[in-house]
Amino acid sequence: MHLARERQGGRGIKCGDRSGEGSTHDEYLETAMKVRKATIEDLVELDTIYRRSIAELCAPDYDAEVIQAWKDSVSPEARIPSIEQGILWVAILGGSIAGYMVAVPGEIVALFVSPDCAGKGVGRKLAELALEIASNTESGEIVLESTLTAVPFYQKFGFSERSRGFFSHGHSDIEIAVVNMAWVSKCS
Repeated sequence: MHLARERQGGRGIKCGDRSGEGSTHDEYLETAMKVRKATIEDLVELDTIYRRSIAELCAPDYDAEVIQAWKDSVSPEARIPSIEQGILWVAILGGSIAGYMVAVPGEIVALFVSPDCAGKGVGRKLAELALEIASNTESGEIVLESTLTAVPFYQKFGFSERSRGFFSHGHSDIEIAVVNMAWVSKCS
């Protein structure tokens, strides 16, 4: 599972201007960002976000060989079953897909943010929806595989490290280090 650390991006899609007078960041997000289920027409943008997020946001935490293999570990078509099942959601900001996530009861499977939209609350908005979906479980536990890059982000949501391991979603010829994390409902 991955969420790119929220950093300021450089090139690519425009994520809107949040400098409106008198508006707070949260008010900006509520009016500017839309979240919807992904469609087949989104595949190219989803693939671009996946590859750029890994290449640009995870590079400080992984070596170049891992980054290259990781970028190539998931084909665009691999997202079709998640789209057809209605479990892949996209955040739209400034008219473009700014990030996406996949969540099922008990697990946040994936969360990727465009480098251009990092630091604009896209990850937070998607993580909040992912938590809502994933919390629909009897055990009250939600698990995820976090990149080394995203651990501090998930800790802000109350996730804690359970163990370290290697990416289990997708296909790669090399091992991609992850931190296995869990969140347990206080009501369980």
